[in-house]
Amino acid sequence: MKPPGRIAILETLYLLDGGTMLILAITPEGEQCEIRLKQRVDTSDANLGRLLFNNHLIPVRSEEEAQIIRLLKNAATSQEKFEVPGTIEIRIIKNEIVRGAEINKYLNKPVSDEQRNFCDQMIAYVESGEYVQIAQQKNSQTLQRP
Repeated sequence: MKPPGRIAILETLYLLDGGTMLILAITPEGEQCEIRLKQRVDTSDANLGRLLFNNHLIPVRSEEEAQIIRLLKNAATSQEKFEVPGTIEIRIIKNEIVRGAEINKYLNKPVSDEQRNFCDQMIAYVESGEYVQIAQQKNSQTLQRP
């Protein structure tokens, strides 16, 4: 699994499962991607508190993790041109359909301070010692199960 070189943020969400953070994004080639930081409440979840990219579990302190952190830090903002070629059709989380040239208008909206703060919170947690500690605890619990 290789993360893309650039993304533009479409949506940032907290899920009602105890705090999972979800970022929906798009690449310049028009491919949708999802960055998910699983909630830390449900101790039965094998991916508790872990980072996923397109539902792929990212190894802690790996090169993939570093690439995703860079993606989030450099996500397209209103000052950058981020055009998607062609007449693609993209489904957005709020049941909207955005087609062709309309997507460029949607993508060139500013990344709000709220979205930037959301990304910064995700980055801060993934870079923290707590993230590593939770991953290690969960891994040792999984290994100890009969």
